[in-house]
This record gives sequence, C-alpha cells and structure tokens, in this order.
Amino acid sequence: MRGFLRDLSTTIGTQGLCLGLGFVTNILVARTLGSSGMGEYTLIMTTLGLLVLVGSVGLEASNVYLAGQAAFPAGALLSNSIGVALVSGGLLAWLGWLLRPWASATVLQGVQALPLLLGLCALPALLAKGSLQGLLRGRGRITTWNFTLVLNASLMLGFLVLSLRVWRLGVTGAMGAQLLTALLVAAVLVTVLIRDLGGSCGFHGGALRAALGYGLQIHLSNVMNFFTYRLNVYLLNLYLGVRDVGLYAVALALLQLVLALPSAIQYVLFPKIAQTDSRVLQQRMPVLLRMTTFVMGGLFVLLWVGAPWLVRLCYGPEYAESVRPLQWLLPGGFALSLCAVMDAYNCGRGRPDIPIYAAGAALAVTVGCGVFLIPRYGLLGASATASLAYGALSVVEFLGYRRLSGRGVRESFLITRDDVRLMREAALRRPLNLDS
Repeated sequence: MRGFLRDLSTTIGTQGLCLGLGFVTNILVARTLGSSGMGEYTLIMTTLGLLVLVGSVGLEASNVYLAGQAAFPAGALLSNSIGVALVSGGLLAWLGWLLRPWASATVLQGVQALPLLLGLCALPALLAKGSLQGLLRGRGRITTWNFTLVLNASLMLGFLVLSLRVWRLGVTGAMGAQLLTALLVAAVLVTVLIRDLGGSCGFHGGALRAALGYGLQIHLSNVMNFFTYRLNVYLLNLYLGVRDVGLYAVALALLQLVLALPSAIQYVLFPKIAQTDSRVLQQRMPVLLRMTTFVMGGLFVLLWVGAPWLVRLCYGPEYAESVRPLQWLLPGGFALSLCAVMDAYNCGRGRPDIPIYAAGAALAVTVGCGVFLIPRYGLLGASATASLAYGALSVVEFLGYRRLSGRGVRESFLITRDDVRLMREAALRRPLNLDS
C-alpha cells in the first residue's frame, strides 16, 4: 500500500502542475481567440479526441492491464502500439479529410480547413502517445509517466505562447502547436521505452489479439463516454453556433479543475488493482471512496459559490455567460468524480463490460435529453443534459462496483470518524493505515 500512496501523491502533484499549466493554456487560448475562436478551437480538439479514441482500439487501457499482469513481453506491446498508431492514425486522418465537406456543413460549421488539417496530421503521434503512456503505467513507471505529462503540458503552453502571442497565427497557430507537441512527446516516449527495454522489440500477434480482446471492451465504453461528455459541443454548434461552443468550453475547463484529483486516483488505482489481491482491495476501496466523496463534495461547493468571481477573473467579462452553465454542470461533475474511482476498480478487477453498460445508459440520456433541451434552453440545456448523463453513468458503475465488492451505499460514501482521523493524519504527514 505504501507504493500506491507514494505513486498517488506523486501523481496528484503532477496532475496539479499539469492542471495549472493547462488552465493557463486554456485562458491564453480563450482570451486571445475570443469566444468564437475558442469555439472553433474546441470543435477541432473535440473531433481529434473522438478520432484518437476510435483509432486507439483500447490499447492504452489494455497496455496498462497486460503490462501489469506481465502476460506478454513489454517489447511486443511497444511494437504493436507503434504499428497500430501509424496505421490507424494515417487512415483516420485520410478519412477525416475526406469527410470534411460534409462536416463543415453540419457539426463543424465555422471551422477553417487549414487548422483542421494540422490537427488531423497529429493523429498518429497522439495515438502513439496515449498507448505508450499506458505501457509506462502498466510497468509501474509512474514517475516517468508523470514526467511525460508535465512535458506535454509545458511544451503545449510554450508553443501556444509563440503561435498566439508572438506570431499571432490564430486558430491555425494553435493547431500547429498541438502538432509539434504531439510529435515531440511521442518521440520522447518511444526513446524512453526502447532504452528501458534494451531494444527487445518486435511484433507479437498473440499480444495484439489479447490487447484487442481486452481493450475493445473498454474502447467501446470510452467511445460512448466521449459522446456523453462531448456530444453537447456538436449539438450547440449545430443549433446555436461557435460562440456558444466557446462559452460552454470555458465551463467545461473550470469543471476539469476539480476533476484532477479523482483522475489522479483513477490513473494510479487501475494498474494497482490489476496487480493486487482483490480481498485486500475490498477492505480498502470503501475508505478511498468515502474520502473521495468528502473531499470532492467540499471542492464542488466551493466552486459553485466562487464561479462568478472565478470566470470573470480568469476569462474576462466576455465569458460571463459561462457562469450559470458551469453551476449546472457541477452536480454531474460530483457524480463523475466518484465514477472515476469505481471505474478503476471495476476495470482492474477484469470487468471492462461494466463501463460499457454505464456508458450506454449515459449516452442514451445525452441523446434523449440533448436533442430536447439544447434547442430550447441553449447553454443551460447542454449543462443540464451533461449532469443527468454523468449521474446515469455513476449509478451503473456503482451497481457493478457493489456486485464485485459487496459494499453498499452507506459504507461506500458516508464519511466516518475513522475517515476523519485518517485525513487528519494525512494532513499532519503521519503514516496512513487504510486497513482499519
């Protein structure tokens, strides 16, 4: 457990640093490009995120799982990951450009051709980056993985300062910064892993079949979750336009501020669960969930109260309309923070089918509510839809968690005196005992 707590504390610190760099980056883009430019940038990045998810075929998650189980040589996982990234990234870039005329007339209205092309060119590097970072996590190289996260955030900010503030290249420059960052970070990951493995690489058909068998299950849930999280962006652009997308993007960015902690827990917990005796985890997981509930609940209350001040201070008066959408997102964000921990447990226990059911329920809510609420209520409709979908996602994840762990609502989410004592000891930097 000491290793988990050490990796968790390191990852939380790294996530905090990356979050700070990313937040500054987001403010830079929003203030420089304005709400309409921010909307165009968000639409391109959302599309790239979708294509990366489709092209990854779940290799990031399967690399974590298979490397943690030591089921195949890590060199085989490395070679397979690079090969899939090059092939699927190239095909998706070509397909994306082929479909550009249709997309420009519908969900990507207002998006210029050149920035989109630069983003599509980054797809192979983005795919390689994700799968190779998963391999680092599965091998327990959490420090190196954290370094690549900081490197990515730092390079992105530096290139954006040059392209937006110095050279004033607008959205085109922002996407050029994305391309350069993806290429450099992918190159670093390949170099580090080849050196770590001593050059023992080569294609392995059995490893690829196993990776696809596990990863495609999580992959399906990830694709559905993507639409749960981002379908509102496309619907807003379709019904209202890029300006509203920019306003909504600011609300989402601020929501990510408080989701960094559960994301850090999820990143570290997943590979640890894949390696650890499940009987031990059944004892410790409720403590972690209760602490997450208590801490995240407090953070979300603070963000609700401080939302008007925070939006105006960071983004300026142009984004004042983002305040109420942000507040409507927060209940769903709280549910999502708990979902991250339960998802890591369910997948780590070898049940990637549970997130599929959860993602299906959330996607159904997103589609059903989004097409009704967004045309009528705009930004507030998009936020309400997201909160309802996040809630549905978390409910189904909890049902799976309860079945695997045997723990109910009370012992999983309601804080106890022992939990308060443990958090006090953590604050005083005393050794923690999560077994009590």
